[in-house]
Amino acid sequence: MQNDRGQISTNSEERQLENFRSVFYAQYPKLYGFCLRNLYNPIDAEDVVQETFAAAWENRGKIDLSKNFNAYLLSIAKNKIYDLIRQKFVLDRHRNRISESMQEQLSEEDRLLWNDLVNLMFSSMEQLPDRQREILLLRAQGFSNPEIAERLGLSIRTIENHYSRALATIRTIMGPKATLVFSLFFLDIF
Repeated sequence: MQNDRGQISTNSEERQLENFRSVFYAQYPKLYGFCLRNLYNPIDAEDVVQETFAAAWENRGKIDLSKNFNAYLLSIAKNKIYDLIRQKFVLDRHRNRISESMQEQLSEEDRLLWNDLVNLMFSSMEQLPDRQREILLLRAQGFSNPEIAERLGLSIRTIENHYSRALATIRTIMGPKATLVFSLFFLDIF
């Protein structure tokens, strides 16, 4: 429903949800196909589609329906794809830096063990929610909690909570190996 300014009407939450659900079912296949063509990974594509629709729902009161809604969704998805690719690039860059630094100092057997640990750590990080992973990567780049909070527009306490949860999740996944690998990851070896 549109009001006289071309925005989604806020008459009732049920009506909005019903309208949004119909848009979701109509647009989902196209948006998923777009994401899959750009990411080559069905799980990542699904995540981006879900985040896109979540962002559209959160901004439903600001959407101008006199403009192309499909283009609006594609624009959100494209930005989310860029963010995801950027995050994966940062993960790969850190993985390579850690590996290169440690490779010089280890025997062949130790190198294999080290590579397994680093791969386990990064696969653990990939299982984190996007916000926790983003904060963890910013901390790895040397940003302080206040700097991250300012950069992301969140409170320092929120940053601390996300960081603590991320570390706890990685410790759970990796077990006792996490302390060694993670302490080396956050040392200034870059």
